[in-house]
Amino acid sequence: VELSDASCDPVVVSERELEVITLISEGYTNTQIAGKLFLSSYTIGTHRKNILAKLGVNNTAGIVMYAVKRGLVSPNKFLFSL
Repeated sequence: VELSDASCDPVVVSERELEVITLISEGYTNTQIAGKLFLSSYTIGTHRKNILAKLGVNNTAGIVMYAVKRGLVSPNKFLFSL
């Protein structure tokens, strides 16, 4: 899958990385994601590290912002009642 911004080179994210990005953005932990995808927590940690590098972000918030911007998750899904 190739995604790009007008201001920079395309960011190439694999299908598996998109799955991991989506699950991270939905609030799942590495262990929970590993269980859902039938992978080890170590593998998910590696995916997370690679995703951070590919997206050029430093934390989970950056991954979530990317997912929302690309329409992988909807911010409306996370409406909190106070």
